[in-house]
Amino acid sequence: MFPLFLAAALTLGAAMPQESPAKVPQKGDSVIIKGCLRGSSLEATETAIPNSDATMTTALVYRLTGDKGLLKKMRQEHDGSVVEVSGILKSSLPTGAERGTTIGNTRVRIGVGGPGVGSPVQSEANRSIPVVQVKSYEGVPVKCGG
Repeated sequence: MFPLFLAAALTLGAAMPQESPAKVPQKGDSVIIKGCLRGSSLEATETAIPNSDATMTTALVYRLTGDKGLLKKMRQEHDGSVVEVSGILKSSLPTGAERGTTIGNTRVRIGVGGPGVGSPVQSEANRSIPVVQVKSYEGVPVKCGG
């Protein structure tokens, strides 16, 4: 009986798809970012590497740089809407970005404590904001919430 159970368990385990950890984009990588455009920043819900199945669904805010004419046109046409931006990651992502997930409007992180009251890390200005050089964009006819 035990050998039959063991054989069945091994067969099922081999048939199940194995999830590989999502590759986190590094400085200099091409990226595709989908999120809400708010002025010169993009509140991203998805970050992906082109030609890769890996998609990072960590909520991050990116500062957008690049051709001023392209950025101005993007803001005029899509500010407050969802956009998909293709570009080059010009800085490293904040540490701990790969740990955690967003459920609804709540950010959940495991094993990462929040900054203490009065901590300099608490300030929004002191946070490390990743920078993306925009090469192209595509607007999505969806307005951002909030």
